[in-house]
Amino acid sequence: LIAIFCREAPERLERVRVAADQNAFDRVRAEAHALKSSAATFGAKHLSRLAQSIEQGNADSTMVTKLAQATDRAIAHLKHAYAQS
Repeated sequence: LIAIFCREAPERLERVRVAADQNAFDRVRAEAHALKSSAATFGAKHLSRLAQSIEQGNADSTMVTKLAQATDRAIAHLKHAYAQS
């Protein structure tokens, strides 16, 4: 499951970026919702909260950048934790 998250999270993030750039907020919400749920499953609370904020309509470029940074950190943390086990 960790490998799937690590592969899919950047793809979802890119879909959020593209949808936000296109003002396609239904797609932004759908992708942010999926990212929020996946992040919560793995305990990535900060990522989950940012995704929730974007899902609720706060999809400006600053939030999307913060989401990208949080996604990168969550993936790095999960990969590190998985390597330790």
